[in-house]
This record gives sequence, C-alpha cells and structure tokens, in this order.
Amino acid sequence: MDPARQREIASKGGRAAHEKGTAHEWSSDEARDAGSIDAKPRRLFPVIRPPAIRKYLSECVGEFRTVNAVPVPHHAASQHWYSASLGPLATEVVTVTSLATTQHCISTSTQRRGRSEWRPLPIFTAMPLLVRFLGTAASRPTVERGVSSLAVIREGETMLVDCGEGTQRQMMRYGISFAFSDLFFTHTHSDHILGLTGLVRTLQLGGRTEALQLWAPVGAAKALRQCISLGGERTTFPVTITELDAGTSVKRADYRIDTFSVEHRGVPSLGFALVEEERRGRFDPAVARALGIPEGPLWGRIHRGEPIALDDGRVIDSATLVGERRRGRRIVITGDTRPCDATVEYSRDADLLVHEATFADDEASRAVETGHSTAREAADIAHRAGARRLVLTHISARYSRDAHELEREAKQVFANTSIARDGMEIVLPLTEEITASAL
Repeated sequence: MDPARQREIASKGGRAAHEKGTAHEWSSDEARDAGSIDAKPRRLFPVIRPPAIRKYLSECVGEFRTVNAVPVPHHAASQHWYSASLGPLATEVVTVTSLATTQHCISTSTQRRGRSEWRPLPIFTAMPLLVRFLGTAASRPTVERGVSSLAVIREGETMLVDCGEGTQRQMMRYGISFAFSDLFFTHTHSDHILGLTGLVRTLQLGGRTEALQLWAPVGAAKALRQCISLGGERTTFPVTITELDAGTSVKRADYRIDTFSVEHRGVPSLGFALVEEERRGRFDPAVARALGIPEGPLWGRIHRGEPIALDDGRVIDSATLVGERRRGRRIVITGDTRPCDATVEYSRDADLLVHEATFADDEASRAVETGHSTAREAADIAHRAGARRLVLTHISARYSRDAHELEREAKQVFANTSIARDGMEIVLPLTEEITASAL
C-alpha cells in the first residue's frame, strides 16, 4: 500500500474510532470471517501505531519475532492485512483481534470524560511452534471436515502440508496467513492436491508477487503443474516445484524439514519431520552479576559460548554461566501410509506425531487394501517411537461426526492420543529439556 494512502486510512480510522466512542462488536459470522477460531464475537479495535511503538517492535529479536498475519476487517469498511512484523504487510492503522493462536500487538479502549482514548498495548510472548489442522477428512469432504491440509507456524513463518480442495477458504476461516512461501505435498492423490488450483488463483487475485515454493515426492511435478495451469490463466508470481528423494532435507536457518519414505498405494509418498536445532543453554544473570561481569556485550558474548577477559585479568569460561544446550522440538507428519519402520525411526522422541487413522479395527482389512492405517496401528507407531503426543487425522467419512471409536482404540495402546478436527490447534512451547548428548 502506498504510504500516503496508509496515512490517509490511519487518519480516517482514528477519527472514526474517536467519534464512535465505543469499539465495534462484530457478529458471529463477521468474527468467523475475520479469522477467529470460533464463532464467538470479538471486539476489534482500530489502532494507530506511533513510530515509538514501531521502533520498539523492530528491536524485539531472538524469540520475539514476527507474528502470523491474519486478515481482519476494518470497521470503517476497509479490509487489509495485520502483521506485527515490520515488513510489507505492516500498515499504519490496523484492526486487531485477539486470537487464541497468537499474541498480537493488542490495543485497549478506555472511556474518560465521555470520550474514547485509544492506547496501543504491545504484548509479546515467545513465539510457539504450532500446528493448525485445516482439513482432516479422508478422500472426500464431509459437513464437519475438509480434506487434507494443515499449517505449521514457527516464529511467524507459515508453511503448509498438503492442499486438498477448499484449502484457501479453510485458511481464511481459521486465520492462516497467505504470506507463506513453502507448500509440502506428501503425495499426489487428488484429495491432497486439488486445492492448489484455487489457492493459486486466490493468491493471484490478492496481488501476490512473491515466489511460492512447492516441495513434493519424485514424479509429482507434472500433476502439480496441471493443477496450477487448470483454467488457462497465467500466474502473476513465480511457482517453483522441487521433487524430493526420501532422506533429503530442506534446510533453514535454525531448523530443517527431513523427508522419509512411507508406504501408500500407487504413488511415491513422503512423510515430513520438522526438526529444530539445539538451543543454547540458559544464561544465569545472577551469577554474572556476582562475578562482576557488567551487563552489555560481554553477556551476549559469553551466552554465545565465547570466553571473556575482564579488566582485572580474570578469564571467564561460558560453561560457568551457561547451562547445557536444550533440545529442539520435533513434529512428524506422515501423510497417507501403512504403519512403517521409517515413521518409527523419524518419530523417535517427537513432540508431536500427526499420523493418519482412516479406519477402526473392524476395517483393518480395508486399511491394508487401500494403503491406510487403523487408529490402533497409528498408536502402536507412536508407542514404539517414544513420541510425546499423537494426533490422528485423515478420518473416514463413517467416523466424521463421531470419532470416539478411533480414539478409544488408539488410547488402549498410546494414552496421549487425540483426534484432529478442522480448526484444531496444537501448540508446542519451547522445552527446557537438555539434549541427549549432554546426559
């Protein structure tokens, strides 16, 4: 948006808020369209972020990074993106809703002497690693469930896994940003890829120019290109397709996406494991002060593992002030698969295993025939791997309304099991556990 236009909107939005004197309360439908998790009405506040707040936001680094952007309607009849990052999505005036998923820069409204005073209130939390289920049905959508897709959000960075039909609407419904760069496909069966056509068109109509990277098993590129070109319209942004062999990794700054082969009928299929790097040990400021180490750059150097020399000649080793390194988190997503040893191996000590569970025990033969798993089989994989939590997805239509049978059978093998539903969110906070190598 043009800066002059941003200032104009900010001015109008601020005046409208002042004149109205109260916050606008949206209806249930409006709240849902605004990206809220449920249909409860939310209070939305137009906010002008002054330069001081913007500067404060820009100085928040480390575990206080960007906040996932969500589309929310401005009460003065405009709609635009909100983001607590300072990138292209940032706007001068934003309408903010407090979602259960993420902590935003929230404003408050107070009434004094008959007028409304708007006070921006920055709220920051360490960004979690979270999974939002967008579609949890097997093969076809039902009234309760869309077909396969989920979003992983890590420190404001969004990535998608699979893209069943209607994924772009599920993203809007459940507050998932369109400002993502990576889309991973487990395989190319239609219930996992047909949503790509609509998603690309939606991004195009939204004026996207940034590149989109698609990652998929070997042999998937042709089917994905057909989805992109369906309808004959040319995309306005680059779309790159990279085919991945099992065992390769997509590396990022402080995490990676590992790939492994799973067993599904008819097409090459991959599972994905998001694996974070180890984190530095916790720095002890009380010990630093007791040793007479002045606050400032020396604290940062010693936290990075560097020994430091003080003015009195002492040399302080980082091990004196910094604890053992802490393990990173691990999420494993299988896609469609029979139970297989590769899933067990990549799910060792996983914080979260997302495994398909298309059938219950009475359909075990059907699961073998179609290359799927029962809930009990998925639970056995989690048990063998020593995973911390299991979430079952890819639910057959026969269990769409009531999946208690699947949950009951799985819990007989692995107690910490739950059934995914559309819109469900799993949050994985940072762990203080030290790495296995330090034990």
